[in-house]
Amino acid sequence: MNALTIFDQALKINPSVRLEYKADQLFELRRSSEAKYFYFAAQDMGLGWNAYIKSKLSKL
Repeated sequence: MNALTIFDQALKINPSVRLEYKADQLFELRRSSEAKYFYFAAQDMGLGWNAYIKSKLSKL
């Protein structure tokens, strides 16, 4: 079982799980378009991680 599978299971249990964590895993796997989607989704949720998310997005 990989980190993305575990994250998806956690998301089903608790929808407020931080989406930037999934984006981070996708980023590390070089799945840029998917990572970008989840970074923007996390940013839209307004969780207060905008500086972190902007930093990651600048690397994509």
